[in-house]
Order: sequence, then C-alpha cells, then structure tokens
Amino acid sequence: MNEKMFELLDFIPVPIYLKDIQGYYLSCNTLFSDMFNVKKEDVVGKNVYDFLDMMNCQSKCATSCRNTWIG
Repeated sequence: MNEKMFELLDFIPVPIYLKDIQGYYLSCNTLFSDMFNVKKEDVVGKNVYDFLDMMNCQSKCATSCRNTWIG
C-alpha cells in the first residue's frame, strides 16, 4: 500500500489498524493511536503481544509514578 493510502486512514472517523499476514501492524489511524495514548510509530512493526506488553508496561509505570507521588 502506498503512503497516500495510509494517510487516508486519518480521515476515517473510527479507530482503524492494518496488519500483515503474520499479524504485525502496518499502520493505524490517529484515532487508534489516541485511543491507546501511543504514537503511531510505537504501534507499527509490532504484533498484538508486543503492543499489549507495551500497554501493560505503560500502565505499570503510571501506577508506579502515581504511587510515588501519593505516598
């Protein structure tokens, strides 16, 4: 798929991602990356397990930081 096709994804008003046949993310639109509070670059090239591990790490980091500030 060419770059223009990937850019068109941002004009679709629902979260969208594209994966290759092995299950790796090729692209996603801004709504998808915003939904998970990540950059598109952090999604592309990863599979769902990498992505979930990344989300789990962010969640643990946020909890750890919150606990540090709260006491």
